Amino acid sequence: MEGKIILESEVVLKKSAYGGTLRELVKEKHLHFLTGYFEPGEGMKAHIHTVPEEIYYVLKGQGEMILGKEKIKIKAGMAIFIPPNVAHAPLNTGKKPLVIAFIHSPPETGEYMKTI
Repeated sequence: MEGKIILESEVVLKKSAYGGTLRELVKEKHLHFLTGYFEPGEGMKAHIHTVPEEIYYVLKGQGEMILGKEKIKIKAGMAIFIPPNVAHAPLNTGKKPLVIAFIHSPPETGEYMKTI
């Protein structure tokens, strides 16, 4: 097999310095895929990526998200495209966990990420 199969439950859950907890499922040359978990009232610090484009895909729950100068409602089944240099930050405003898939291209290395 030339690809990889990753079972989410087998990936270590790590506390993020930006908020929430993350599982890094795939980090390759051109793509970075993580899942983020936020308890009620928990969110991430507003930040930008200077190079990577990003997609958030809300898997479970609901909340709000800073996206540029707007605050939008987010819910399961919603995809959000985030171009480079656009501030963004999810917040769980619901009563159940908020789970979001994060996809970066190119991969986020930390050097491209800045808090606002």
